[in-house]
Amino acid sequence: SSGFSRANPYYMLPQGRVVQVAAMNSREILALLIEISGVGLYEKKREESLKILEDSQRKKVKVDEILGNINSKLTELEEECEELKEYQ
Repeated sequence: SSGFSRANPYYMLPQGRVVQVAAMNSREILALLIEISGVGLYEKKREESLKILEDSQRKKVKVDEILGNINSKLTELEEECEELKEYQ
């Protein structure tokens, strides 16, 4: 944890943490800013949503394929039904 309080909208640094933050390199500061801003949480939720979307698209393709098979079988059965009506 960054040591920041989310309850405080000003994100004040606790005593002793200023020196630590000042000594951080740019990557560490970026990671800290991402944590403070909540972007990390957003990215995690975004990844989860994209995975759900991918799964849904795969399932849709599968359902479309099954529906196509059912429709072709239905067409065959309707043709057979018409042939049987002709013989009666």
